Amino acid sequence: MAVTTDESILIGQLNKLPSGQFEIPPLQISEEPYGLGMRKGDTAFVAFVNKTLLEMEKNGEARRIYDKWFTATSGTPRARNFTITAGK
Repeated sequence: MAVTTDESILIGQLNKLPSGQFEIPPLQISEEPYGLGMRKGDTAFVAFVNKTLLEMEKNGEARRIYDKWFTATSGTPRARNFTITAGK
């Protein structure tokens, strides 16, 4: 059996199953960036969110959050193969 979807969804599903029966292989089928929906024309809020996300990436907070949820100590080990970008 095989299932494909967003990696974080797969991790959640995997954690509900008996250990050792299924795996998430180190294979990326496609790149699917995340986005945030914001009120059209609210440039101040967009700038604030972009700045905050970029600061979190730069100062290591984004990595610490990822590591908390997706490293070996979390029970769902996955390599972080991305960096946060904003305004693209």
